Amino acid sequence: MDQTGETKLAFFCSQAFPGAILTQIAIDQPGPSSTVPVELGFEVAGRNYGPISANAESVDGNLVVSSNGDTAAIGEVARAVYAHDGTIVLNYYESVWRFEGAAYSESFGAILDACG
Repeated sequence: MDQTGETKLAFFCSQAFPGAILTQIAIDQPGPSSTVPVELGFEVAGRNYGPISANAESVDGNLVVSSNGDTAAIGEVARAVYAHDGTIVLNYYESVWRFEGAAYSESFGAILDACG
């Protein structure tokens, strides 16, 4: 959950993409009527990642943005988030959200191990 409670950021893996780390962002605002290609950007520990290809769509009336291609870039972001104990920044067009880094969280580390 971001610092405002408006946006959820998740990193995960899927059997459909063995060895890849994926991301999904759920944003408490209306989504598009059909799936649209978009770009994400992350800033972690002073390093910028992106643009990263993603798709935006409406799920239960809310905007959901999911990574769709460059799983290597998402993997880099996930490992940086895992190691960072400060604030990370997610950019989506004009919107910016701030999340806490994982600070070597055991559960986050388990996700990275399971995915790759």
